[in-house]
Amino acid sequence: MDDVYVYDTSFKLYTIYDSYESLIWNSHYNTIGDFELYLFANEKALSELKVGYILSIKKSDRLMVIEKIELDESADGKNYIILTGRSLESVLDRRIIRSSTYFTDISIVDILTFVVQDSIQYSDEPLFTHNGNNSFELQIDTRNDIYNERLSNEEYFTLDSSSQNVLDIFENLCTYYGIGYKMTIDQSSKVILTLYKGTDRTVNQGVVPPVIFSDKFSNLLYFKHTINTENYKNDGYCDASYSNGSGGNQQTLIKYPILPYVNGTYAVTGVKRRETYILTPWQSSIMVNNGSQAQSEEALAYMRLYAQYSLYYENSPEEEYEIEVDVNDQTFTFDRDYFIGDIVTIEDPFGNSISMTCVSIIYSNNTSDGVTLIPKFEVR
Repeated sequence: MDDVYVYDTSFKLYTIYDSYESLIWNSHYNTIGDFELYLFANEKALSELKVGYILSIKKSDRLMVIEKIELDESADGKNYIILTGRSLESVLDRRIIRSSTYFTDISIVDILTFVVQDSIQYSDEPLFTHNGNNSFELQIDTRNDIYNERLSNEEYFTLDSSSQNVLDIFENLCTYYGIGYKMTIDQSSKVILTLYKGTDRTVNQGVVPPVIFSDKFSNLLYFKHTINTENYKNDGYCDASYSNGSGGNQQTLIKYPILPYVNGTYAVTGVKRRETYILTPWQSSIMVNNGSQAQSEEALAYMRLYAQYSLYYENSPEEEYEIEVDVNDQTFTFDRDYFIGDIVTIEDPFGNSISMTCVSIIYSNNTSDGVTLIPKFEVR
């Protein structure tokens, strides 16, 4: 079985396990991965394994953190130590956002860089230290035009120190804009957080050899596409507060359409209109005093853009693809022809081409089935 390497909290190699019942290792592109390891129980393993220790395997560049340790006796009378946890990137949820601010007309990488510098690198409490010094570095992989992902001068993004942590921001922005992130450890025990973007390997580009999964190539084993509009919303209202009377001490909510009017009416009308209500987190900052708007149009646009983002991200039609590809096919092999984050072409049974991102890889190794590798693809 493949070796599992165990590191202590100083990232020093502590021990290696080459015998176990099963291992599931789930590596993700721009969300948090997880793992589950069933070890054969013995006193040595019980004494040396600690919550917070780091695991690695050669089949993946993602590191995992032990967050839970269980001692379990199965129905067959065997005793197991069950280790579970999340990938090292999950430690980003241990630091909150330090500054409340907003951004416009800026690259997503620059927003993430500000968050890292403000809340981790230059904060009063470093996330990682080595020999008493800050041991953390942010690196940007500039390939694949990562800086092209940006906000326009009509788009706004806010940081809220009262309710967000660093991981919240990374998962929201990276998932929405298709940016990947991963944490690795260099030879000096420094933690490297890398932002990167997968390579376009679809048939629509001509820079690198395309990767195609299709019935024509006999490497597409299963295809299912589902669209569900049961909870779909496409317009509605967001609100701001304003002061009226009594010296501006009384607050009243006023509702704004989420989507701007088109030719003097709602953007979506009639039975096609599906309304919802979105409460913006900074409503009290957009004030109207005695019936006249006190804050700038920029502030109102900022609130409305937040509501539009929530409308799209949380209320869109539920679209799901279930894809199973032949990982044993030698034409296109994971970790040789495509990698986590890369965009490939999937052809449905009718020959329609769909560009899909490889968002995760599930590696499994157990005593009964051996090694399996399952890539997951999503439309981004």
